[in-house]
Amino acid sequence: MSGSPNILIISDIHAVTATDASAHASRSFVATRHSTGGLEADPFDQLVVKLQEEQIQIGLILCPGDLTDQAEPTGLSYVTSRLRALKSELGATGLAILPGNHDIDSRYRYDDADSRDRIMRLRPHLPFGDRQSFLEFWTENFSIREFEDVRVVALNSTAFHGGGKTPNLEMEHGRISAFTLDSLTERLGALPAGKINILICHHHPLRNNLIREVDYSEMSGGHALMQLLGSGAYGQWTVVHGHKHRPRLEYGPGGGSAALVLGAASFSFRVQRDALNNSPNQFHVLAYDDELATAIRSDHAGHVLSWNWILETGWTRASGELGLPHDAGFGSRSGPNVLAGDIATTVKTMSFVRWDQLTARHPELLAKLPSDVEQILKILNDQHNIGCALDNRTKERQLAVRS
Repeated sequence: MSGSPNILIISDIHAVTATDASAHASRSFVATRHSTGGLEADPFDQLVVKLQEEQIQIGLILCPGDLTDQAEPTGLSYVTSRLRALKSELGATGLAILPGNHDIDSRYRYDDADSRDRIMRLRPHLPFGDRQSFLEFWTENFSIREFEDVRVVALNSTAFHGGGKTPNLEMEHGRISAFTLDSLTERLGALPAGKINILICHHHPLRNNLIREVDYSEMSGGHALMQLLGSGAYGQWTVVHGHKHRPRLEYGPGGGSAALVLGAASFSFRVQRDALNNSPNQFHVLAYDDELATAIRSDHAGHVLSWNWILETGWTRASGELGLPHDAGFGSRSGPNVLAGDIATTVKTMSFVRWDQLTARHPELLAKLPSDVEQILKILNDQHNIGCALDNRTKERQLAVRS
């Protein structure tokens, strides 16, 4: 994007200490020790290779938590050092690392008094590497850092794990307290308008309707947080979270200033260990696009690029019905019917249109959420007799009037 850095998102790593992360019994594809080398066994190494192959520059790295699995201390130190090394390898200027529920010793396996002991001991300090943000993050439960034209709010949604009136219930969900919400409101009100505003947290602030299980574990107080960010009083916001390993891209509650919500996939937790989840392992690149936003007359617009992990193959461009597609747009909030009608006129004039030709004529299509794109294609099929197919060679969509 013109003027803004590409933002790499890696979430829910769940690093284990197994000697071979490719073993079927391992809970994660990332391990602190490897008995067999090779890039195919290490998602971190393959990520660097893939980004270099696709010539994608990264300016900022965000990790929304669950660095280790079940609070295992070795995984904590391994992943934080691996992320710092990744920042150097990619030439990124910023890094934010947050704790997830698996990074807090809420069941007191390793410490009798402080569930946060080991993650607070990590150096450099979480979330941004300096002592001041560390103190803010563990007292007010958030910290704010500016990276060029990107403002990042790191929110500690695990702050109350291991405590509260009912500790066993508290660790089953995230939380933003009234004090933290009030403090955040005060801080944002004192700051100048930011060009790009991102809030990163571990737990989902709103219920994810794709989850078909009794325990949703969304953030208590999350709806109030989304109302604050979607009010328009503090600019346009994107919320990035992890936790449930179900990638999603949607808008939160509110009007035209409603925040964009990007729920990240798990980077490396083996999905077959979760019987209720068929989502693939993915990493994402969030790219804002000033030119696209101007073209569609939106406050902000852009793309979320995603890759799928395939053992012994590595990272490949995302495809298929599960997870996010390789290129998911955002920014356009108009209804699908008018755009579908305009597209139908274009296709009927030309009879056959490649996807790149179509988006050149209708750039708004590039800024539609994946769910909106599918709805537009359905309208074209059902109401305009226009079909969509994949080109076998390029794997790109193409539209044509059916005979």
